[in-house]
Amino acid sequence: LTAMTREADDMYDVNGSTLPASGMGDVTVDGAMYHVWMDDGSLMGARFDAAIHADSKGDNAAEALVGLVGDLARGVDADTATALNTGSAMPMVLSEDDEETAANELRTMLKVGGHDFPLAELLGSGMATATGDNFVSDARKIMMKARGDAVALLALDEEPAGLSGLLTAAWGRFQTQVDNVFGSGKVDLGTRPHEDNVVEEMDDILDALSSGSAFAAATAKDGKGVFKAAELSEADALTAFDATDSEGTTIFGSTGVTRYGAISTKTRGNAIEKLGYNAGAPADGVTLTNRIGNGHAGEMGMVGAFSYSTSDDVQRVWDIQTSGSAYYEGGTTAVSGKGVLY
Repeated sequence: LTAMTREADDMYDVNGSTLPASGMGDVTVDGAMYHVWMDDGSLMGARFDAAIHADSKGDNAAEALVGLVGDLARGVDADTATALNTGSAMPMVLSEDDEETAANELRTMLKVGGHDFPLAELLGSGMATATGDNFVSDARKIMMKARGDAVALLALDEEPAGLSGLLTAAWGRFQTQVDNVFGSGKVDLGTRPHEDNVVEEMDDILDALSSGSAFAAATAKDGKGVFKAAELSEADALTAFDATDSEGTTIFGSTGVTRYGAISTKTRGNAIEKLGYNAGAPADGVTLTNRIGNGHAGEMGMVGAFSYSTSDDVQRVWDIQTSGSAYYEGGTTAVSGKGVLY
């Protein structure tokens, strides 16, 4: 791309788009978005394809897909991705978390294997790690919403119809989240307390999830905490408090216009379970998308490899027309069945 300085306001014209005097911004040219920033007095940029180049359905669908099992709904329709047992058509995306970061590679993520890996780390060291959602934190957020609903119901001047059932439903949401943390049936909160006490008992549960030390006290063996049925040692409790539903590591290589890598992702169904693998689709036929939609990812760990090109289909066709050939360069990365990356 060519950027021309405008004398009137020091802004930049880039193929019909305009950038501010700082040079930072996004421009779209021929269906692709370019993220641009200023580096040591010079404009720098990187391309992000705005559309899938290959067909996302039919015989050519595989050409549009990059990734692994679990990378569903990331650029292709779920039916196609499920049928092909593969992944995403658009693995490189701008992070939504750090919009103020100027340099593209610092705010770009590689989406693969169910995680977002920072491209800056991959380009720097060739390896990056990522973690999923924290069980306790997620549970507490949902419980806070349920508590708020209960408080609002009890604060009404006139008792709403079905108050008892509504409070029981809110208490049930607490139980569901406790099951997500400890596993189904491990810790029973019992029947919903009387409406005079329900918020107080909700607060006791929320307090137990507020810090590692509080969680350890609530789950202690022979203790009197609200989660005493869990019977965890202090060390196990602190580990569970920090547990995430998945952890992934990927190694990354690049040659010419080819990007490639291998990934190892471990998952668990609750905070007590150990991280582990179950490569491929689950035996019961439930897709990873459905598992995530219903809570955490469960036992769907994976190992695998991925690759993609920074050259779009139009460029490859042009190469063939002008030179009679188009080629890719690549290298080798690998991961063992036990998740060891090479």
